Amino acid sequence: MRKLLIILFIFLIFFAMDFKQAKAASELEISPQIIDAKAKASEKIERTIKIKNNTEHKVSIYPTVNDLLMNEGKQEFISPSDLDKTVSLARWIRIKRAATQLMPGEETEIPFSIEINKSAAPGKRYAVIFFPNASNRPLAEAKIDKENVPQIMVNVEIEDETVEKIQLIGFNTLAKTYFIWPIKFSVELKNIGNVALKPEGQMIIYNRREQYLDSLKFNETGESIETGEQKKIYLDWNAKNGIGKFKAKLELEYGEKNKRDLSDTIYFWILPIPFVLFFAGGLFLITVFSVIYLFRRTYHAHHHLSARETVQDDGVLDLKNNK
Repeated sequence: MRKLLIILFIFLIFFAMDFKQAKAASELEISPQIIDAKAKASEKIERTIKIKNNTEHKVSIYPTVNDLLMNEGKQEFISPSDLDKTVSLARWIRIKRAATQLMPGEETEIPFSIEINKSAAPGKRYAVIFFPNASNRPLAEAKIDKENVPQIMVNVEIEDETVEKIQLIGFNTLAKTYFIWPIKFSVELKNIGNVALKPEGQMIIYNRREQYLDSLKFNETGESIETGEQKKIYLDWNAKNGIGKFKAKLELEYGEKNKRDLSDTIYFWILPIPFVLFFAGGLFLITVFSVIYLFRRTYHAHHHLSARETVQDDGVLDLKNNK
C-alpha cells in the first residue's frame, strides 16, 4: 500500500508539471516551435515568428535568448555573454527584445534573423528563445528558471567552407654552382586558400649516382602562411664535403582537415675552391708544357730543315764556270 501511494504521488507530480507546461503553451501559441537552418559564415537567415494570445487578459512578452550546450546528452543553458561571439548562436540572433503587448485573442508576427559571424567555426550551434509574460523584464527573466515558459528551439549548422591550398611558386638554389659552403636553397610558397597554413616536410640530398647523402627539415620554426600571403623560406646545407653534380628533392605536406602534398626536384653543382685551384693549376701547367713542347718541336724541325738546305747548296756544281 505504501509503495502504491509513493507511485501515485510521483505520478501526480509529473502530471502537474505536464499540466503546467501545457497551460503555459496554451496561453501563448507560438510557431514555429523549432527552427532548423544551415548556413555559411557571414550569411544571414531571416524568419518570422507568429505569436497569439489565447488568454482573456492582456500579456506583455519579453523575448529572451540563451545558448544551449549539448554535453554528453545533457542540456545546459548558457548566457550569451559567457561565450565568444564566434561560437555563440544567441549573439547572432536578432529579435525585438522590448515588450510585445497582445490583447486577448490578438495575434502578431515578430521578425527574426540570424547573422552568422564571419569567423564562425564549422559545426552545430543551439539556442533557445523564451517568451515569458510579465510586467517587466527582470520579472520575465526570473520566470525562466522557475516556470515552464513558452519557447522556440533554434538549431543552426555552420557549413565547413575551409579551403586549404598552397601553391609552390619556386624551389631553387641561390646559385647554380657553388664554390664555398653552405649551399643555400629557397622555397617560395603562396597560400591561395582561406585559412592560415603551416607547411612542413623535408629536403633530401642525393649525389650524381642517386645515392642518399643528407636530409634537412623544412620550416623548423613553424612559420605560418596567412591567406593570400606569398613567403620565401630558406634552407642551408653545410655538409662541407662533396664535389660534382647533386640533386635536391623537396617533399612537403600541409593542411589540418585533409593532408596535401607538394614536391619538386632541382639539380646543382658544387666545385670547392681547392678543387677549382687544383684544376686551374693543372690546366695551366698542361698549357705551359704543351706550349714548350710545341715550341721545341717547331724549333728542332726548323733547325733540321735549315741544315739540310745548307748541305744541298754546297753540293751543287757550277757547270757554267767549270770549263
